[in-house]
Amino acid sequence: TASELPLRILVVESLVYLPELRAMFPAAALYAVAAEADRFERPEVSGLGVQFLELDYLAEPLPYGPEFFDYIISDLTLEQAGNPQDIAAGFSHFLKQTGAFLTSFRNIRHWSVVQELMDGHYYQVVARLFAKPEFEKLLYASYYKDVRVRPQRRAAPEGVVEHLVAAGFDNLHDDLETEYWLVFAARSMPELSLLKSFYTAEQRKELARLL
Repeated sequence: TASELPLRILVVESLVYLPELRAMFPAAALYAVAAEADRFERPEVSGLGVQFLELDYLAEPLPYGPEFFDYIISDLTLEQAGNPQDIAAGFSHFLKQTGAFLTSFRNIRHWSVVQELMDGHYYQVVARLFAKPEFEKLLYASYYKDVRVRPQRRAAPEGVVEHLVAAGFDNLHDDLETEYWLVFAARSMPELSLLKSFYTAEQRKELARLL
């Protein structure tokens, strides 16, 4: 949601979002990390007041302090990670208690992937695909307290889903036609996040001591 607040937002590799983020958050401090520095020179991301950093997030830790960002935004972040929980938990370390990680992942149960497997092929050799329950468990194990997902669907050709269901595949919430899941993973439950936003960390610590 757009805001006039002076938020801190980090974009990892997904630089395409920077122009719209600047329009939505004019007072925000925008940060961007990418493995290839030449991407920072592209006209669409120049002049936005973004603090750029050349770094491979899969190989090097981010050089920011704990609880520094309000949002971290990165598409398909965990597909290339050797240990995706390390990356997810590492990102949570940099988020404020009221912050959230926005990402996405490709659904390994999408009809197109299943059809390739049934034909004897798997083309995602260097990528890790997830199913929704697996990805949610990974995030909850990485110190996120509230995980919400939204489907991005691509319909199957006529008869394909019916064939898969007849073969024994579950299709809860049209899972077989969900190609991508968009993910919002927050450090705190919504009620606690709102409460925490009213007080600084020092004030919360003192209130907890008094209680």
